[in-house]
Amino acid sequence: MRLVLDTNTALSGLLWGGTPGRLIDAAKSDLIVSGDRHLLDLKCFQRIAIVTAAEALERVASGA
Repeated sequence: MRLVLDTNTALSGLLWGGTPGRLIDAAKSDLIVSGDRHLLDLKCFQRIAIVTAAEALERVASGA
């Protein structure tokens, strides 16, 4: 199952865990896609890469 989380839910899950954090864990995310410089500066969260939309598109196109 793939989930699309809105910004508030995703940030809540990344920063404070709880139910939104459990959703991120349950969806076994491969990437966190963000334009938020604060998140991008982290580079990864719980071994999940944080990338820009352009980098995510590049990875999808290359099959990575």
